[in-house]
Amino acid sequence: MISGALTAKNKRLRQQRLDAIESSLRIAFDETPVPTVTTVARRLGLRDVTRITKRFPDLSAALRRQRQEAAAVWRRPSMDICYCVHRVRNMETEKIGMREFRENLAGYLEGGRTLAITRHGETLGFFIPAQKRSRKAEVEAMRAAAKELDAMIAAWGASEDELVQEYKEIRRASREKKRNSQ
Repeated sequence: MISGALTAKNKRLRQQRLDAIESSLRIAFDETPVPTVTTVARRLGLRDVTRITKRFPDLSAALRRQRQEAAAVWRRPSMDICYCVHRVRNMETEKIGMREFRENLAGYLEGGRTLAITRHGETLGFFIPAQKRSRKAEVEAMRAAAKELDAMIAAWGASEDELVQEYKEIRRASREKKRNSQ
């Protein structure tokens, strides 16, 4: 009698897990972007996709097809060129795998090349390095900002000491407000 109850309970739990898997697969069709079967399996805490693909071959195949169709719509032949808004020019990109990018990150950060990062041949994103500015240009920019700040202070008719005192009062009030909220 006890073993029959345990068998029934295990059967019910197994069916609930299968229902949860099926429900997750059906919900995945409505997501944007369409997740992979592997992603759905990970969400459910499964180590691999075999349980899903064996129990629900039609749903998992349909999910793969929908993902491929969605990728085909968004994949353009011009994805190898990235348009840079700041410079208003086209930049050629070098395609590299995600693992290679992760392993050689320091070199790519210093290299200054625009990269298309891929996984299994599909472009996941782009790495666009920041503009390198010369030290001389930075110093000139700081001098220009200092002159502009001096002109603003003179226009306000305030001394540096008054501004520093006001800043300290604002900081003190902010700290007290933060302490009181905790």
